[in-house]
Amino acid sequence: MVNEKAMTLSVRGLKVNLPDGRVLIDGVDLDIGAGEVVVLLGGSGAGKSTFARVLFERDELDAAGFDVMAANLDLDR
Repeated sequence: MVNEKAMTLSVRGLKVNLPDGRVLIDGVDLDIGAGEVVVLLGGSGAGKSTFARVLFERDELDAAGFDVMAANLDLDR
């Protein structure tokens, strides 16, 4: 039996700034439940890859000098 709580993603108030202060992502709230499929859709430069990197490659993003802030970034696996 799979624990569904262990397969959820919850993000509250996500904000990502460049070292020069420019805002890349501002105020994202997101909940993805177990078994849900989500598509990030947007034009070139809209922040799709940056958003994915924040969620799944946080160490690499921090090393690149991005400032990542969130009221709640809960990545239960």
